[in-house]
Amino acid sequence: MAGANNAEQQRMIDRIKCITFCEARDVATINCDHANQNNCRETTEWSTNGIPIVGSDKKFGYDAFHLGSPFGLFVDDERGNIYVADTHNHRVQKFNLKAIGSGGITVAGGNGAGNGSNQLNMPWVVYVDKNENVYVGDTDNSRIQMWAKGATSGVTVAGGRGKGKNLNQIGACQGIFVHEETNTLFISDFYNDRIVKWIPEKDEGVIVAGTEVGGSSANQLSGPRGIFIDQCETIYIADLWNSRIQKWEKGATEGITVAGGNGKGSATNQLYDPWDVEVDQYGNVYVADTSNNRIMKWAPGATSVINSTTTSTIPITTASAAIILTTSAAIISTTSATTIQQLVIPNIPVNARWAQQGVTVAGGHQSGNATNQFFYPKGLFIDDDDQTMIIADTLNHRIIQWKTGDVNGQVAAGGHGRGNRLDQLSWPIAVVIDKDTDSIIICDDNNQRVVRWSRRNYTSQGEILLDNINCFGLAMDNQKYVYISDTRNHEVRRYRIGDKNGTLVAGGHGEGNGLNQFNGPTYIFIDQQHTVYVTDRNNHRVMKWDKYATEGIVVAGGQGKVNALTQLSFPYQLFVDTLGTLYVADSANHRVMRWFKDAKQGTVIAGGNGPGERVHQLHYPYGLFFDRHGNLYVTDSENHRIQRFSIA
Repeated sequence: MAGANNAEQQRMIDRIKCITFCEARDVATINCDHANQNNCRETTEWSTNGIPIVGSDKKFGYDAFHLGSPFGLFVDDERGNIYVADTHNHRVQKFNLKAIGSGGITVAGGNGAGNGSNQLNMPWVVYVDKNENVYVGDTDNSRIQMWAKGATSGVTVAGGRGKGKNLNQIGACQGIFVHEETNTLFISDFYNDRIVKWIPEKDEGVIVAGTEVGGSSANQLSGPRGIFIDQCETIYIADLWNSRIQKWEKGATEGITVAGGNGKGSATNQLYDPWDVEVDQYGNVYVADTSNNRIMKWAPGATSVINSTTTSTIPITTASAAIILTTSAAIISTTSATTIQQLVIPNIPVNARWAQQGVTVAGGHQSGNATNQFFYPKGLFIDDDDQTMIIADTLNHRIIQWKTGDVNGQVAAGGHGRGNRLDQLSWPIAVVIDKDTDSIIICDDNNQRVVRWSRRNYTSQGEILLDNINCFGLAMDNQKYVYISDTRNHEVRRYRIGDKNGTLVAGGHGEGNGLNQFNGPTYIFIDQQHTVYVTDRNNHRVMKWDKYATEGIVVAGGQGKVNALTQLSFPYQLFVDTLGTLYVADSANHRVMRWFKDAKQGTVIAGGNGPGERVHQLHYPYGLFFDRHGNLYVTDSENHRIQRFSIA
């Protein structure tokens, strides 16, 4: 390679040869068949039997032996260390691969979420140079921090001037790479659809790929994530929303597609939301094809895949992914549940059954405003990390936080009577947790606004995020976009926090029953492909809108409003598991229905025995949710209680 230092070039080649997925619960190693050699050959294959190395009990945790929804990963093959961006614990952990089970050491952050020099806030990516300096994409602080070996605080080497589009700012860092010969830093700026190069000690970066306007042209990017830089400063980019890998030569004004670029899909010439990319010494491109749950290998000049890793004794079911190449092994994280931003989605078997007798886990003491009572509860959200239910106690005009096993709840928002002051709510109907800010986002229905209340110290008032909107349903995706159903305009829009206009993603063609219309959209659910599921209440159906679709498809109901298994009657909250199975609160039929993907009719999994207050009955169920184990929770509205139906 012209101009490259031979020793550094060899180190770069030897450094990387493994493929890594990193998400919320497990990390497992897949051994290279040629592990006794310095470099895996071009024909190398990997075993499909994984060995757990971090988080083998699949539990979220804060100690040295657990992780909290990690996203980024770096392998220092030379020293046998693995570095993990432990995102929700706001730290970077270092593990020694020769001492599996000995726990990790915090090498950056770990002092709570914040913007101090000894803190991080939602670190997504990590890179470690030959001197063991740790570079961290400190995403929510819009900066890159460099922590020297053994340091107790970091130094800002890029950004740190707030989130923005200026060249001295970063929108959201989703990929970093250090060109160690020049100490130059390359940053994948996801929100600004650009790759920026920062030269040491400069106050701003230079755009080296993308136009800052998202698009699919050769000179554009749309949601760039992982990047790989070779010795000639050629950039390989995981162009997420375009489902392609772009190769951008140094000084070029546009890139060329070297993998994917044939639309989203699972064919051998397609990718679906690629999160990361690596390139080996032969020019083979390795892709974390995240939404297809596989790793793809593309030869130089190939128009379709050579090989892929799609099967294993540990299934790949992650919501995010990173790839790193190392000499001897591939590292894959896996989980029994998929995490989408704040939401843990269980892997529920197709033959799953639930207890037919529910157990009251909150309320059930008639209607009232005591802390052990509800008055027509509706929306429900479960925080699996601390085993807490967040409940919209609608006619008490408050949000209740109720820990599993407690006999009383705690008011987390509102509770000061019905009204429109900042310390009040009026008919709150849907809730979602934003873990990044440790806050609750609420559809404050009768006030026609969306508000946010901090969970820290239970603040006495909220802040208005949006007003003049007939919000009924809320959801948040893995990019921190908030989706809101608007019953007045019969549409669903996607918003960045702070955005007042939003982007139309479903409906918006007036009231009606056409495939591009809604009649009273209520609750919504967003899956890891950013597909939008909507309960179309007055059309008695559930609609599925793929990303960028101009119309939806009916996936449940739509056959009138009686109680046949093909029908729904005023459906409300819904949930979709990792297999695409739909669960919906069929309120006026007093039951919870399960619809398998592409099924023509559903099955009753709870209730369905007429309205009533007995343990096998429900009375106008509005909300439903699952915990990570697959247990079903239902807001049994007219019985003023939350029922749990345990998975058998």
